[in-house]
Amino acid sequence: MSDPAGRLFDDFAASWARGEMPDAREYLEQAGEGAEELAGLIDAYLVAAPAPEPDEQTVSVMAAWMAGDSPLVEMRRAGGLSRASVVDALAVALGIAAAKKPKLGLYYHRLEAGLLDLGAINDRVFDALADALGTTRSRLAAFGPAPDAAEGLVFHRAPGSEEPPSDARTALYARLEMLSPAPSDPPDEVDRLFGVGG
Repeated sequence: MSDPAGRLFDDFAASWARGEMPDAREYLEQAGEGAEELAGLIDAYLVAAPAPEPDEQTVSVMAAWMAGDSPLVEMRRAGGLSRASVVDALAVALGIAAAKKPKLGLYYHRLEAGLLDLGAINDRVFDALADALGTTRSRLAAFGPAPDAAEGLVFHRAPGSEEPPSDARTALYARLEMLSPAPSDPPDEVDRLFGVGG
């Protein structure tokens, strides 16, 4: 076993044993040429290692995820946090000026609602969010879109569609349009952090 792969494996196994949810992809990226060796070690370990006993928060977040609800909302509520307090923490951690907090709040709301492309969001947002929610990045990453949840996230009628959206969807779409930054506004730091507007 090569030294880098061995050190990374030890770190992964220790994190797993503590009940964390380490992201194997992050470890494999760090392994470089030893990625294949490390993948074999992690695979063998996960087959043999007992699954950690889930804590109450993990169970409630998983239940929300399986129901198609927002895991972020569940994590925030479980921590007794308001959306405003999370936005405040993000603003401080990301260095966002007070004048830009309404836009930050809008994007955080969209993130909770599953309306943003997670792959386009800057890593700094996830690091700051993990700190704000008292969790880890790997735990945040574990709860991507729930199975089939994305099918319910259609807020406007496609051209030629016969069926209009529900009243709730219409109201939400109108609210999002109203709160959206004007298209003529040039993209700023908040847009770039959330992968919106180029």
